[in-house]
Amino acid sequence: MKEIGIRKVLGASILNILDLFIRELLILMTISVLVAVPIMYFVLDEWLSSYVYRIDLGVGLFITSFLLIIMIAVLTMGYRSIKASNLNPVLTLKDE
Repeated sequence: MKEIGIRKVLGASILNILDLFIRELLILMTISVLVAVPIMYFVLDEWLSSYVYRIDLGVGLFITSFLLIIMIAVLTMGYRSIKASNLNPVLTLKDE
């Protein structure tokens, strides 16, 4: 909240603030997915090999879950950022 207040005082628009936060979020989430997907593929493949009837783990499963996670995160971050951006910066910076 204070970071958004400072950026608004220095002249940033709501779109600039959203762009900054969402870009940072997407970079961190992409890195985490690139680390987690190979590990989860091998863990799930090993776990599913013990079943007689099993599903095939395709790329589509991981892409769909990644897109769903990105959509939820962007919507949540966007809502919180817009809500904080519409506040008066004086109210958020008054505690200092």
